[in-house]
Amino acid sequence: AVVSTQSTGDPTQYITHLPVQMDGSCNGLQHYAALGRDLEGGIKVSVAPSQLNRPEDVYAAVMEIVIKYQEADVEQGNTTARKLVGLIERKTLKQTVMTQVYGVTHYGAKEQIKGRLQDKGMSSEDAAECAKYLSVLTFRAVGQLFTQAQQIQEWLNKSAYLIAESGKSVNWSTPLGLPCVQPY
Repeated sequence: AVVSTQSTGDPTQYITHLPVQMDGSCNGLQHYAALGRDLEGGIKVSVAPSQLNRPEDVYAAVMEIVIKYQEADVEQGNTTARKLVGLIERKTLKQTVMTQVYGVTHYGAKEQIKGRLQDKGMSSEDAAECAKYLSVLTFRAVGQLFTQAQQIQEWLNKSAYLIAESGKSVNWSTPLGLPCVQPY
């Protein structure tokens, strides 16, 4: 394929039929950032160019915001926040950041984070308390980074709720004409 591209004279016009493996960066948030034309959010999930000239790390960005919230709470004397000093890592919040756009609840987020904290040796009781606290901060941090995404998600949820409450299903057709029905 490489030799064929060079022999065309214009490699940008050569069409290869080789499969290409690509991985996104928090795909759900990528879609929401694109839908909302959210430049700042798009930069964090690598759908818009970064001034760093390299892909950014949305999970680390959320973690930094969460740590700022947590540090402020420590200053205010919050004992739960104090238990987390030095324990909040990218991995602690990654699953919750990824799944928030797919509808993870605060309970689900708490369970995800609780598992990460227990992996670090925290007791089940302390992990549950700290995870509940961190899930709230994580949702707030994602909302801060992705304001447009959050607004779109809220609109879609409200629309789906109103349609379902009317006794109808959500129906649409793809650009190729494939009918889609979401009955719940």
